[in-house]
Amino acid sequence: MAPQIQSNNDGDKRIESKFQEFTDLFDRKFSIIGMITVFERLGKPEFRRCADIPDHEIGVELEKLMKLMYRHQLAADTICGVDDREFYRFITEDLFPQEIEDIKVEGMMTNFIYESYHPNHLHDIEDVCSYFTQSFLNRDPGFFSSYLSPEAQENDWFYNFSESFDKMDLIEFSILSIDITDKWAKVSYSIHFTAENLKPKLLKDYIGKGEIELIYHGKAWYIHRFRLPNERGV
Repeated sequence: MAPQIQSNNDGDKRIESKFQEFTDLFDRKFSIIGMITVFERLGKPEFRRCADIPDHEIGVELEKLMKLMYRHQLAADTICGVDDREFYRFITEDLFPQEIEDIKVEGMMTNFIYESYHPNHLHDIEDVCSYFTQSFLNRDPGFFSSYLSPEAQENDWFYNFSESFDKMDLIEFSILSIDITDKWAKVSYSIHFTAENLKPKLLKDYIGKGEIELIYHGKAWYIHRFRLPNERGV
């Protein structure tokens, strides 16, 4: 069932009407949806093989391809950045045979991310370590636990440490090195944060190097062990 909007004036009613038209159109199209390849959505265009394009022309060919995709409500992007030739190859070899839902709704784009097909593990590990550390020190177990491996989620230390202080402030966090072996990774990092209790008044300073171990499960990296530097009183 399409969501309903409560309105209090004529302006809200017009917005509600437009929204209802959009959802009704989407529901009607979705009910008879089929599958189609990206290549078919683009009208089976003629294109040059990546290997046949000289370096000085690859940028122009990529731009033509991106404009064609946009006209058909498709878009491709990269988080970490890849060169034009690899991105052209990605579109023509990886995306062209990709099946998508055969539906077009005005204003709705279908987006493809390069890293969803070719993960950048170093980038992903850096993000996981950074986001986890921030949420852990923010004392948000509902958020930081989503970065933990199933085994780590059963480890009470994470929750006990987070709950043992009234406030924690991150001052500095930087990754020093990353070692990846198969489905395991070890991260060396530098950190500085303070942990405070208000009653009784207590302030601790954590500064130094620590280690994070991660495990690759499914298509994502998860924190398996998290070692902090030793505390020092303030």
